[in-house]
Amino acid sequence: MKNLSLLALALSLVAPLQAQQRTRSPHGDLRMECTTCHIPSGWTPVRVSRTFDHSKFGFALTGAHGATTCRACHQSLDFKAVKSDCVSCHADKHRGELGVNCASCHTTRSFLDRDLMTKAHQLTRFPLQGGHMGLECSSCHKPGGQGSLQFVGTQRDCVSCHRSDFNAAPNHVAANFPTSCAGCHSQVVWGRVAGGRSSHPTNPIALNGVHGNSQCTDCHVGAQPYAAVQRTCDGCHHADYVATTDPSHTAAAFVTTCTDCHALVAGWTGATYAAHPTAPINPKQGAHGAVTCTQCHTATPYSAAPTTCDACHHADYVATTNPNHTSAGYSINCSSCHQVVAGWAGASINHPTTPLALTGSHAVPPRVCADCHSSTTYSSVAQTCDGCHHDTYIGETDPNHMAVGMAAFAAANCSNCHSPTKSSWTGPTWTHMAIVNPQRVRLPHEGASCADCHQNATNYTIKSCAKSGCHSNVNGPN
Repeated sequence: MKNLSLLALALSLVAPLQAQQRTRSPHGDLRMECTTCHIPSGWTPVRVSRTFDHSKFGFALTGAHGATTCRACHQSLDFKAVKSDCVSCHADKHRGELGVNCASCHTTRSFLDRDLMTKAHQLTRFPLQGGHMGLECSSCHKPGGQGSLQFVGTQRDCVSCHRSDFNAAPNHVAANFPTSCAGCHSQVVWGRVAGGRSSHPTNPIALNGVHGNSQCTDCHVGAQPYAAVQRTCDGCHHADYVATTDPSHTAAAFVTTCTDCHALVAGWTGATYAAHPTAPINPKQGAHGAVTCTQCHTATPYSAAPTTCDACHHADYVATTNPNHTSAGYSINCSSCHQVVAGWAGASINHPTTPLALTGSHAVPPRVCADCHSSTTYSSVAQTCDGCHHDTYIGETDPNHMAVGMAAFAAANCSNCHSPTKSSWTGPTWTHMAIVNPQRVRLPHEGASCADCHQNATNYTIKSCAKSGCHSNVNGPN
């Protein structure tokens, strides 16, 4: 009985010890409550609590790492034994060429995220620009052994990737073009040749003006070597030269160097013929500068075009009536009177100054030629005052020019008394004849009018004081 009591006591002491013994964790020295990942009903399935912060263990679960399973990285339950470097989980397809830090090019958002790849590439000897930025890595980095892409030692020269383009039309090989594509092509748009214009020869044809908008194949046709291309204007534009009718370049025997007249603009507009002679007709002067070639140069060869004013303007010469150029016998050299302006306006003739100059009332209010030159020939026009003003002479009564006998010394030349520089006949200046003692004629007779002494229209010829009717007691001069 005593032995049974001792056994019961021993069992009662061992049972609590066995109940207090903890199960050994397969996760090693992981100091974390089991309930963070396990549920009371069983060890599986694992359900990680939202309160769990993986970053506290030195590796934040960002991007795709946050969506993967624990077993994807923790293949051993001893969590501390898992390495945090990329290559421990991800096979290095670059075979160590780019180092072991995958984060230099890749992100956790997606293993093929190229944002960092592009930025990293800018630090290399071939920064990505233009169309190169949209390419797949394998476009330039060809697969090598075991399907891995090759990065180190990749050729940077254009032709290493663009050899097929170089050999295509236009034939760069035949043209002996350099293999540095950047000399002509832009990385933005491969088909738009731009950069090479700076190296294009400027002689005999430079890529300026409308030529600057041309494509290489516009001039370099087919597969012929570029050195064999036409080098003159006529070589490319002979059809334009022959087809032109305004003016006909062929009939005019124009030179085939188009730039002598044309600027390098679309449509050949604005041609200027710098070689036109300035004598006897200057095509750039006045109204001649606004005419077209065909207005002077008809269908005849240009060298046969008339070179005088009358040859082109004879119809104007004949039709003019104010004044009548034909009857006046005017010179057919129009420029002797007319300026080279539209409408022939502003004509001026060098009128002779003798016997009649165009001054005073003969010039204003402006006189026209027909005032003196009637329908008769201009050379036969009257050349004396009386020739034009005879009617005025006869009609004058204060004094009566006919009665006083002025004709002998005045009528033929009105300017003896009248000034032609005035706008009318008023204010004549009469030099009295000193037939008596000059002193007595002048004083006190200065204030007298003609009618004071010449009291009728017939006694202008009196020659003595007594006969004047003013001083009848005077017998004559002392």
